[in-house]
Amino acid sequence: MNGKEIQKKEYLGRTDLTSFVVPAGTATIGVYAFAQCTRLRKVAIPRSVETIFANSFAECENLRSVFVYDGETETAMDETDPKKCGEAFLFAVAIRYLTDTTLLSPKEVGSGNWLGRWDDAFEAYLSAPDDTGFSPFLAGGEEDYEDPMNDIVYYSRQRRKQKADLMIERLLYDGCFPVSGKMKELCARELAAHEETYEALGSRRERLEETVALFEELGLLTDAVSDRLIRTLPDEALELKSLLIRRNKKDVFDTFVL
Repeated sequence: MNGKEIQKKEYLGRTDLTSFVVPAGTATIGVYAFAQCTRLRKVAIPRSVETIFANSFAECENLRSVFVYDGETETAMDETDPKKCGEAFLFAVAIRYLTDTTLLSPKEVGSGNWLGRWDDAFEAYLSAPDDTGFSPFLAGGEEDYEDPMNDIVYYSRQRRKQKADLMIERLLYDGCFPVSGKMKELCARELAAHEETYEALGSRRERLEETVALFEELGLLTDAVSDRLIRTLPDEALELKSLLIRRNKKDVFDTFVL
């Protein structure tokens, strides 16, 4: 690797990567540099980076945080500061989902202008049809129906769940980066309109108490909905089930069927 550039496809398909610190002094992250790194969750990028190609992190489906750092790499991923974690989430969303390339400048992350453009681009993303980007894989001239993402109904449902997850996270960072009234109304309307909202809730593993409180605030967690979730959530969502049971003031044994 050149000291000033991460080369095109340099880490393509590296499924062993779960986190990565881009070296200080790097200026460019090349085309598909980290594409298909499907287990990559956290990345730190120095402010020296001037160019991040829009598809540098293509198909990094688990990328949740992209930190921007100054100085020593040892403090690049500071997860003790809620504001930095919020910036890292917003930057990851910009890199993975938003088409406004002006949002891909580490130097501007967190500034007022950047945040305003981020919310505008996010609103456009939420308003786009759920089948946007649908392109079934073709093998030998025929669709490969073994991949569920080749079904437009399944694809659209997954995209709605993805949108719901991102809206929930954006609203949870309202304390660090205030959400406009217009954006809150849009998120509340979209979350209330789709069943995938509750799938997104059921798959969450972090900030659960805050998430349940948010659903209460938005009127998305009636007693009937809470009861249904307690019955149907997978075993992996045990902590969330416990929170909902406490919310309903029920004895834990009431939820088991002999």
